[in-house]
Amino acid sequence: MKRTIQTTFAAMTVLGALAAGSYLTAEAKKFEAIYDCTFRSGGAWEYMFETGTSGRDIEIYGRSYGSFTAGPSGIMHYSGLSECAAKELNQPKNKFSFNGLDFAEAMAGIPAYTNRGRTELYGSNSFRFVNPALIAWGAQYVIPDPKAKIDGKTMQEIYDVIFARFGRLMVESYLMLEVNYDPVGEEYAYMQEAMSAKEFNGLAYLNERYGRVLLTYTTELDYGGLEPALAIGFWLRRGIDGTKPGLWEGLKAGMMIYDKEWFEAQLKEAGK
Repeated sequence: MKRTIQTTFAAMTVLGALAAGSYLTAEAKKFEAIYDCTFRSGGAWEYMFETGTSGRDIEIYGRSYGSFTAGPSGIMHYSGLSECAAKELNQPKNKFSFNGLDFAEAMAGIPAYTNRGRTELYGSNSFRFVNPALIAWGAQYVIPDPKAKIDGKTMQEIYDVIFARFGRLMVESYLMLEVNYDPVGEEYAYMQEAMSAKEFNGLAYLNERYGRVLLTYTTELDYGGLEPALAIGFWLRRGIDGTKPGLWEGLKAGMMIYDKEWFEAQLKEAGK
């Protein structure tokens, strides 16, 4: 059976903003410890990596990792990040929910959502609105020093091998939406479809509308990873809940540290 990865509840990404020098703070050091714990424990995300195909696999704590093919939820939930956050906060292992942002809420002291239930925007097809204040907090602390090491591998090396596809897809999907579409119009169309459909299938909608773009990022893995249409869907929902500007600024700052040459070329091509 194919295992699917949803991006609906993602609030921060591993490529959030990095203010100058912020990775030297105590909060940033906590995240370095959490990331180390995540790779040390192995999590439940082993099937999300495309290994043995690029010749660039990297071994961390005895496990081989290739290019990460899932999305924000793969990082936030399936990696074991919440359990490692509980450990860092001296809380029980299962303190935080599997698919929520309560671990980030506990670390930041900021509500994860602007509403505690599901928004009524879509009725039965609704999703939570992420709190922009949590995004701003994450923008300062979620990225470690690129020179920091996990099992002897620098975070820059880990990005280059594991997370470059993820970061670049998030950039290109954002720019695709901004340059080739009317993003506000696309958000409105998404909302209209969700509100009018008795049973809204977001995945089918996104694949029908955006399934023929950014094809170089498609994968052959037998599970529902982060394909280009889903990445665009992530930005649509973040536009609807108001967190897109903060996330984009965060992504820009992170890419300027980890993937500067490539990122600047994309901005130039897009006229940004």
